[in-house]
Amino acid sequence: MEIDVTNMTCNHCKMTIEKALKEAGVSEFTINLERGKVSIGSEELARERVVALIRDKGYDVKD
Repeated sequence: MEIDVTNMTCNHCKMTIEKALKEAGVSEFTINLERGKVSIGSEELARERVVALIRDKGYDVKD
């Protein structure tokens, strides 16, 4: 699953999203700041839950 995060711009943003995913139990993911993408390697969580986690941290997700 790939999620577009429109306002993820720095390493602090990356670390914030990384921490939220890890706390939710997601172990397989990559975050690409240049492309504004969060890629989840497995279906550990539903897409809606991942989007909610990212939005709860203050980031905008492109639908």
